[in-house]
Amino acid sequence: MKEILKFLLIFCLFFVISANLYSISLVTTFQGAPPKYINSEKVYGIAFDILATLKKKLKGHGIDITWDGNFKNMGEIQKLLQSCKVDFFVGMAKTPERQKKFVFSKMPIYSINSLLLLKKGIKDVSKIRIGVISSTKTSKELPQSMKDNAEFVKISSIDKAMAMLLNGKLDGIFYNSMSLGYYYSKHRNLLYPVLMFSKKYYQYVVFSRCVNPEVVEEVNKAIEEMIKSGEIEKIIKKYDLEYFVKPPNEISMAAVSFAPYSYRDKDGVKGIEIDILKKVFKDIGYKVNFYMMNYKRAVEYVKRGIMDGIVPVKGMNTESFYISDEPIETRIYGYAVLKNSPFKENHQCGYVGEILKEVPIYDKGCQWISVPDFKKGMLMLTHGRIDKLLIDKLSFVYYSKLLNTSEIEFIPKTIRLNTYVGFSKSDDYYEYLKDMFSEELKEYKTSGEYIEVLSKYGISYEDLWPK
Repeated sequence: MKEILKFLLIFCLFFVISANLYSISLVTTFQGAPPKYINSEKVYGIAFDILATLKKKLKGHGIDITWDGNFKNMGEIQKLLQSCKVDFFVGMAKTPERQKKFVFSKMPIYSINSLLLLKKGIKDVSKIRIGVISSTKTSKELPQSMKDNAEFVKISSIDKAMAMLLNGKLDGIFYNSMSLGYYYSKHRNLLYPVLMFSKKYYQYVVFSRCVNPEVVEEVNKAIEEMIKSGEIEKIIKKYDLEYFVKPPNEISMAAVSFAPYSYRDKDGVKGIEIDILKKVFKDIGYKVNFYMMNYKRAVEYVKRGIMDGIVPVKGMNTESFYISDEPIETRIYGYAVLKNSPFKENHQCGYVGEILKEVPIYDKGCQWISVPDFKKGMLMLTHGRIDKLLIDKLSFVYYSKLLNTSEIEFIPKTIRLNTYVGFSKSDDYYEYLKDMFSEELKEYKTSGEYIEVLSKYGISYEDLWPK
């Protein structure tokens, strides 16, 4: 009996010691920057609420989170992280310099844009005084139109800038949408916001390099769970800031208009690609908003990080984008021509947008003429203003039905082009998103639901993927 008690005592002692060995405590700190962290009788704010939710999720994995008891500025926080006196921090933007010093979470926790906050009643915007916060990203990325029509005043802090705005010493402030959205919510009767069509800035959880990679991975899993469950979106809505701050799983895609793949009609943006992308993103927990634009502008916006991605792109364009591993479709290119049209040694050939750069076609007899879109090109063809129109087969079928014409025929060339989704390279998070999207797209293309989307547009699987 004594031997049994002795064994039990040793076992319990070993269990207690093991439990203590595998119980991890992470130290964090807070930034004096509302609405991320609001220093009141009780600390609260968007980043604080995300931190509190993380603490609950990580507790079950033997990870505890404690606060060092102080509010600090970003410079102080970085020094503490670098010296390992603080283990991690919630709410930091990623830069190449910071990535050398710290470890960032795989997924961001929210995104913000630039915002212009103006006093109500301003009539002459050509002579306004706008405050910008010194040594910030927004102060370095002022739109040219604003530079030409405003006087800019550099101010050391957002608190001072807001005091000057409310006292009539400034007409507006140009800063990040999160901070200005918070101040706008307190002075709605005096101010109005103008959200800029600007680069998206993601904020992350950042770790000291002293933190065990396995612990970092547990936090990454908890963040991903929060994003997919909608917990971060709920936190943003709690502070009435959903216009100014977006959850990381709400993204914007530039779509180039090529019916029936992607186009706009009276019911909004639609098309084969649009429907497919909506479903695939939904299945990985993302909401996607589409913006129709020409190819040149779409490429520019994605490169600058204004848009998260673009559809469609060629698979070879890897310098500009992170390209999805899985193609969306195969397009067969050729010419639309009038039936029984006489042979011409030299002929007028129409093309749309950047298609000549995308499609490897050579026709020495062509004098190339840019046309606004396929519909206009088909009409020009019927009226004899061009002799050929470079077009893909499914677009030809779509516009032939739309224009109710049987005078034009399609002559295929031996050119097949796979098209893909391109993701911005403005943040390496997009490479992670690209991988998630590609894996889900590959699986979705084998489903019956995928066939249903195609049939909705009168297209078979063989039409999209010809042998």
